[in-house]
Amino acid sequence: MQFRKITVNPKTRLYQRKTGRLVWGAVLFFFGLFGLVTEVQDAYRYDYSGMIIGIAFMFAGLTMVYSATKSNLNLERYHAYNQLIFKKGTFSIDSLARSMDKTYQETLQDLDQLVRKGYLQDMSVNRETRMIEGLFVSKYKAQVQSKMIRCPGCGASNEVIQHETIPCEYCGRKLKYTDS
Repeated sequence: MQFRKITVNPKTRLYQRKTGRLVWGAVLFFFGLFGLVTEVQDAYRYDYSGMIIGIAFMFAGLTMVYSATKSNLNLERYHAYNQLIFKKGTFSIDSLARSMDKTYQETLQDLDQLVRKGYLQDMSVNRETRMIEGLFVSKYKAQVQSKMIRCPGCGASNEVIQHETIPCEYCGRKLKYTDS
């Protein structure tokens, strides 16, 4: 009989909701609260070990609930940025900030935190150009075809991506990528 070793990517845990930790944290908190209330009712004894254990369980439960909630918020933030960066190809931090209804500074902090925690891998933020850089970005840009189109209304040159229609930056006239 042959056994195969199963390899598990440790980063996959980042992308899963922490519902179990949230539930067990709530259970621990209420268990500690029940123990604390029971010990307080029996206050005629001079043994405080039950109260200390109850408080410890409550603290552990609150810590688990807090960390699970924070992880779930990071996960939701990651999914929002993932949709914009990987699916829609938005690499400008200013465009990301507008799409997320946040300021440039808040978006920068979010991206730095997600990169630091390992959610967005192989990416970095270039503060000078206000763009996201990395391996995925260069591959994505190589696949996307774009060309400069002269606006028939005002004569300005605009970059248009294949299969997209965009308004002119100056006069607002619709510009479309053509293969000619």
